[in-house]
Amino acid sequence: MLSNQLEQGIETISKIVSITQQEITFLKEAQSKSLFSNIVHKNNLITTFYTQKVAIDNQISNRAKQNPDIALRDCLSELEITLLSKMEDKLNELKVLNKNYKRLLVGVGEFYLTMLEKLLPNRMTGYNNTTSVQKSFHLSI
Repeated sequence: MLSNQLEQGIETISKIVSITQQEITFLKEAQSKSLFSNIVHKNNLITTFYTQKVAIDNQISNRAKQNPDIALRDCLSELEITLLSKMEDKLNELKVLNKNYKRLLVGVGEFYLTMLEKLLPNRMTGYNNTTSVQKSFHLSI
């Protein structure tokens, strides 16, 4: 039972990794519609993985409780240990991807905020108020 849950968890993480890789590609190619099209599906996969993770945690905890005098590693089969290692590798891969994705998002966000500020500058008139600065925009050809 635990091995099946681990395999399902690995499969779910793999799908999340694949979608994240697609999102990075879409971001680099400025395909905003494609980028936003996977949000609901990815969020559903993340929710599914958390549910699977809780079930895996419960299975492992139950084994540890049933065998309190035995090391946890000895309570698991070789297949289960291998699958846990594979899941850890996939989670680390996702962590690295998410870190790169975050950097790209921050860079794109800064770019657009800078462009917006140049086109529509604002001036602070107090702590909470901003006013638009009238700026003429000249295009020379």
